[in-house]
Amino acid sequence: MEELVLASLDSTVFDVDNLIENIAYKSTDGNVVNENFDPNLLESKFRQAMSILQDYQVQTEQNIKHLEEACEKERNTWANSVAQLEELYQSTYTGQQELEMRISVISTKVIQIGHQLESKSNPRQQLIDARTTAKYLERFLDANDDVSLMFQDASKLEQAAHIIHQLYNVLQELPDEPKFIEAKTKVKERYLAIEDELLLEFSRAQVRNDKKAMKKYIKLLSKFKGHNDCIQNFITDCLKGYFDNPNIDIFYSIPQLFTKVSELINELFDQPEKVIERLIITVYTEKLAPYVRDQLDAYVRNPDLDNMEKYLQTLYTLSKKATKLSNDLQTQKISDDPAFLHKLNQHVFKSYLKTYSKYEINCLEEKFQVHLERVESTGGQRRIKPTGLR
Repeated sequence: MEELVLASLDSTVFDVDNLIENIAYKSTDGNVVNENFDPNLLESKFRQAMSILQDYQVQTEQNIKHLEEACEKERNTWANSVAQLEELYQSTYTGQQELEMRISVISTKVIQIGHQLESKSNPRQQLIDARTTAKYLERFLDANDDVSLMFQDASKLEQAAHIIHQLYNVLQELPDEPKFIEAKTKVKERYLAIEDELLLEFSRAQVRNDKKAMKKYIKLLSKFKGHNDCIQNFITDCLKGYFDNPNIDIFYSIPQLFTKVSELINELFDQPEKVIERLIITVYTEKLAPYVRDQLDAYVRNPDLDNMEKYLQTLYTLSKKATKLSNDLQTQKISDDPAFLHKLNQHVFKSYLKTYSKYEINCLEEKFQVHLERVESTGGQRRIKPTGLR
């Protein structure tokens, strides 16, 4: 009986009616209408089943109570842990704020000390530079002192460039009196010599692709008048041999060149946009313009009808390609001036656009003349359109 009741309780869905039927069936062996039916036996079985259910209820309630107590104990444990963590977090947050305030105070003091040191260090360095410059200026003013040996050590080129730049600037402020003329001449000669040496070293570094050395010499040359020569030499070396192939598609090669060189320019120069503009100007004026001229001049030298048609078609094709090239380059933000590339295009095609209408009219007139002669040769008559005037 106990197994029957517990089996019913353990089933997924507890059906009390089904349990009663099973108890009655098991107690009477299914013979509830037999004359041997014993109702007392059936009653005792039901009471036994009810006792089992009551015991099961008591046990279940005890289990629930134990589980609730365990849950409450665990809840209290975690609540205490959370409270401790909150207290620790608050303490840590307060400590972090105090630390940030201390860091801020220390940073302010460090900056103040740095400014004080800089205010004392800069005049001291300026004084040292002034004394060094004065020493070399005195030697340049001495007609009997050959100072050229000071600047012949290649390992001290950077130091020599710094000194000669300062001397050059100082002497520019002196009047053109006889006692300064010779010193000015010597300094200028040495200034130009060191400038040439810096340009040469820059070119050598570019050949070696030594970016660190290139950047150093660009910085040194930025103080000299030859800084523009440095930029132009850099551009010339970048273009060297790039467009020598006569079969090259120049309109395809120019964007490739820009992509290749622009990253290096951004890495080396303090104002890369100016260098990139100068590179594009050089490419348009020294490479694209001669290419366009070579393509068109062959037709102009023999201006018959066939050559004029080819000239006009080639001019149209070149102008279209150049416009597309400029639009493609403009998307790469070459210049802040939106009309920069348009102006370069105009410069390249300006002379051809001036004569375009003349060549177009001449070509049309010759075409019409050929057609008229063809019509007349077949017996046709030229008709003169009436004007309405008598």
